Amino acid sequence: MSGLLAPEASRLEKFQPRQRYLLLDEGRTETGDGDGLSGYLLRLEQAESIDELRHEIKGLCQRLTDQKYDRLRRVFAVFLSRVVLRRTGLLREDVPELTDLQEVDNMLEESVDRWSDEILRRGILQGRQEGLAAGRQEGLAAGRQSMIVNMLHADFSVEQISTALGLSLEDTRELLAHIQ
Repeated sequence: MSGLLAPEASRLEKFQPRQRYLLLDEGRTETGDGDGLSGYLLRLEQAESIDELRHEIKGLCQRLTDQKYDRLRRVFAVFLSRVVLRRTGLLREDVPELTDLQEVDNMLEESVDRWSDEILRRGILQGRQEGLAAGRQEGLAAGRQSMIVNMLHADFSVEQISTALGLSLEDTRELLAHIQ
């Protein structure tokens, strides 16, 4: 702030707030394997699997076993509950906020099989839908090709085939080139 004051206002300097802060740029910070709390914070936020997340929670629980860390354990649990788990979709909105690290780990352990089954079910459903869509396209193409072959055997002209299929002459000729 003092850099913003005009030199003649130096007598106001003693009234300027002074704050110390630490800027933690997670893009430039190495999370490492240490037991520093900032490292845990970043590793929890960047975990790419439930197993990885549970591993970090267990390490944090061991790191913060002393009773003097009760409040800090609660802060980490609320952070996981409000930020990490909700953002990843692992915790629904209707689930009450978790306030204990061990409670978070227990919830993950109990829910992991159910979530895995749900993710698998969604993947299968999506695969089926994509397969059906691809099958329809292949079926349409095969049907169109069969129609063209039958029209050729019936001595239809390219123009007649084009009109019957609702295609341009250019598209019809391209289809014919692939068939013959």
